Amino acid sequence: DVLCVYGAQDPWCKPAFGRAAFRALSSRGSAARQALIELSPAGHCPHHEAPGPFNSLAVNWVRQFARESDVDAAPTEPLKPEELLAGCDGHEPVVAGAPP
Repeated sequence: DVLCVYGAQDPWCKPAFGRAAFRALSSRGSAARQALIELSPAGHCPHHEAPGPFNSLAVNWVRQFARESDVDAAPTEPLKPEELLAGCDGHEPVVAGAPP
């Protein structure tokens, strides 16, 4: 499973590069679930520039798989984009790709 988070204002690795890399990864089918998020405002280091929203994305992404691995829990559907983006207040995350 792969979560790619790019800063929408990255001056070195433009978001188009991230989208192309994500498409290449997706076309290989090497990960069951993949999502690409462009976080704005954020540049080359979204984890440093927007730590709160970035951490919310990462925690929500991991949490959905933790629910699935709990043998006592009922099966769950993958998070919807709006659920994955919960906690990104003040930033404008754009779901450029979502889990299949």
